[in-house]
Amino acid sequence: MFVVLTLALFDKHWKLCNMLSYPPQAFQELQGKMIMTQQQLKISDAQIETLKRTVTRNRLVEAELGRLPENTRVYEGVGRM
Repeated sequence: MFVVLTLALFDKHWKLCNMLSYPPQAFQELQGKMIMTQQQLKISDAQIETLKRTVTRNRLVEAELGRLPENTRVYEGVGRM
């Protein structure tokens, strides 16, 4: 869907560039930047979602540990086995 939309926009703007006599290379450069920006946004959105899950998990652990008595021994994972 993304590729189809991008191609449709490219075709529309290609015609517009021809009508306004802009060089097609300028539009191609802008389209390349747009695609890179959209990819960066997807990466950023994925990172935000990962951090949200981490925050939720940390709050859950904090709440569970807060319910334990002070003298309870707890252990922390130190890595993979």
